[in-house]
Amino acid sequence: MTLTINYDKQFDVLYVRPTEHIPYYADEDDNGVITLRSFDDDSIVGMVIYDFASRVKDGTIDQCELPFSIDYSDPKIRKIIAGI
Repeated sequence: MTLTINYDKQFDVLYVRPTEHIPYYADEDDNGVITLRSFDDDSIVGMVIYDFASRVKDGTIDQCELPFSIDYSDPKIRKIIAGI
C-alpha cells in the first residue's frame, strides 16, 4: 500500500491517506489523532494529525500514540518542519 502525504498549513493538519481507493472509517483519540481503518479488515490505512507542526515544534508529538511512525527524513515532512 502506498500513502499520500498532504499538509494543510492554514489549519496545521497532516493527512496521511492511502493513494489507492480503500473504503475506510475513522477513529479519533483524545489527543487529536485520527486513525483511518479499512472497512474490509480493520487494518490501519492512514492517519490525520491535528496541530502537527505545533506538536513537532514543542516536542509533544512524541507523546501521542500514533498508528504508525512518521519518517522525519521524508522530503514532504522535512518541508513541513522547516516551515515551522
